[in-house]
Amino acid sequence: MTVDASDLRRLFDDGWTVGDLVRFHSAHKLLVMAHSPAAYRALGSLVGSAASMARGDVERRYTEQFLAALASVPTRGTHANVLQHMAGYFTERLDAAAKAELLTAIDDFQRGDVPLGIPLALIRRHVETFGIDYLASQVYLRM
Repeated sequence: MTVDASDLRRLFDDGWTVGDLVRFHSAHKLLVMAHSPAAYRALGSLVGSAASMARGDVERRYTEQFLAALASVPTRGTHANVLQHMAGYFTERLDAAAKAELLTAIDDFQRGDVPLGIPLALIRRHVETFGIDYLASQVYLRM
């Protein structure tokens, strides 16, 4: 899935609210984290303070930082970090075999032995099985 300036234009159409920004940011958090962990932290801070800022400043700064983050090429390491983050949502839900399968898939991806789609497919299956809405809403899982 690609995200571009048109997604931001739709977000920042006239009448956007801080709640709209929070929902957009929440859905894109893991995608941003994969591209740039530093931008993930900076954007989170910006969203957290958006209610006390001028709307034009929020729009300009969020757009610049979001697009700059996505311009960074994700690495196997940053993808693996996001995958491990998502795996944390299942630690209490998966049995030992399923947990080992998921962690092995993530490790295999990080070593370059399997494509990203392998651990993503397992995570998607677990998201569906356990109905984890936060992960289901992530743009990252639609890649």
